[in-house]
Amino acid sequence: MRRLQDVGLLLLVLVAGVLTALTFTSVTGPAPDRGPTDPSSEGGPTGPVGLVADLSAVTSGAPGDTTGGTADDAAATGAGRPPDLDAVRDVLADGAPVVVAALGDSTGNETWEWVYEWGRALASDRPVEVVSWNEWTEDGYIDPVELGSGQDGGTVTLYAGHQSGAGAAYPAGRLEALVPEEPDLVILNYGHNDTVDSVRSGTADTLEALRQRFGGGLPVVVTLQQPQADDANAEVRAALADLAAAEGLPTIDVAAAFEATGDPAALLVDTVHPDEDGAALWARTVDGTLTGP
Repeated sequence: MRRLQDVGLLLLVLVAGVLTALTFTSVTGPAPDRGPTDPSSEGGPTGPVGLVADLSAVTSGAPGDTTGGTADDAAATGAGRPPDLDAVRDVLADGAPVVVAALGDSTGNETWEWVYEWGRALASDRPVEVVSWNEWTEDGYIDPVELGSGQDGGTVTLYAGHQSGAGAAYPAGRLEALVPEEPDLVILNYGHNDTVDSVRSGTADTLEALRQRFGGGLPVVVTLQQPQADDANAEVRAALADLAAAEGLPTIDVAAAFEATGDPAALLVDTVHPDEDGAALWARTVDGTLTGP
C-alpha cells in the first residue's frame, strides 16, 4: 500500500512538471530566426551604432539642420572672414560718412605724401577731413584739415596715423589713441622698418588688437610698399603678401605700380622714401585699388 502511494505521488510530480513546461513555452514562444543583421536594411542598425550615425548627421550640417555644422562648414561659408576688395570698395562708394584709419610709417606722414594726396583725390567728389597723428607726443592727433568742404555727400574722415620709424607692431600697443573711433576701413602701411620675422609677428599682433577691439568683420587692407633701392625690402614684402593671403586680406600693390614704370629707383628721394612723383603714383594706386577705375 505504501509503495502504491509513492508511485502515485511520483506520477503527480511528473504531470505537474510537464504542465509547467507547456505553459512557459506558450507564453514566450520560440525565438524567431531573423538571420544575420543587415545594416543596409530599412530602419538601419539600432543601439550604439545607430546613435553614432544620428550624431554624425547633426554635426555634418545636413540641409534643414539649424543646430549642426562643423568649424570647416563655417569656414566654407566665409563666416567671420574679412570682406573682399569689392566689399571694401562698397564702403567708400555708398556715399555715407566713412571713417578710414590709415596706419603706417614715414611714407605717409607728410602733407605731400600718399595719405593727403589720396584725400585730395577723394575730395573731388565729397567732403574729406584729414587728421594727422602727433608724432612728437605719440598720444593722439592734431587738428583736422578739411578738403573739398563744398562738396555734397558724406564726409570721409581720414586718420593719417603714420609715425616715422614705426614697424608693423606699432599700432598694437596704442590702438586706442591711433584709432579713436570705430573705423569703416583700416589700411596697414608697414614694412620698411621691419624684418621678415617682425613684419609677420607685428602684423599678426596688430590684426589681433584690431579684431579684439572692433570685431573680426572689420575691413583691413594691407599695403605692399614700393621697392627700396636695389629692392632691399623684397623678402619683407613677400612675407607680408603671404600673410595677407593667409588672412584673406586684400592688398594694395604699390610695389607693382612702381615696378611697372621700369625704373622704380627714379621715384625715390633716398634709398627708402618715395619722392613727390612716387607719392603721387602711390596715391593713384590706392585710389584705383579702393575706389575702382
